[in-house]
Amino acid sequence: MSRHLMGFIYKSLFMLEAGIKPIWIFDGMPPEQKKHELAKRKQAKAKAKVAEDEEKDLGNVEEQRKHAVRGIKVTSNMTDDSIRLLQLMGMPVHKAKSEAEAQCVQLLKEGKVAAVVSDDMDCLTFGCKLLLKGVKSKNDAIHEVTLEEVLRQLELSM
Repeated sequence: MSRHLMGFIYKSLFMLEAGIKPIWIFDGMPPEQKKHELAKRKQAKAKAKVAEDEEKDLGNVEEQRKHAVRGIKVTSNMTDDSIRLLQLMGMPVHKAKSEAEAQCVQLLKEGKVAAVVSDDMDCLTFGCKLLLKGVKSKNDAIHEVTLEEVLRQLELSM
């Protein structure tokens, strides 16, 4: 089983143990505006793979690991396997038409969920009023980010 799948299992079990009933939302097709950014990310992953191989040849295990993490590519098979596994665990799963964060925030605005769990701050640009960051394991602190407080501290408005 891949580390990717193990991550979903562990995170799901942790959330359930913490009293969080997750709804998993996966990205759909990226918007046209994001194509350039995705190309840059693909290039960065390729560079990370080259750097990982170089560090391996030099015997720098820790540096090799850092580059390996940066170069992880989530394939459509990995995503499909993750969705199937979550469904088998009884988790509600949905594939968004486009950005998962936008879909999550819409569910929050409709009152269907209490908060959005993500480490992606894009949620705030979609108007997410309550974002929970750092929901990874029972040893990590969960950080509540409220849009109201972020706007106040930055002296901004939507």
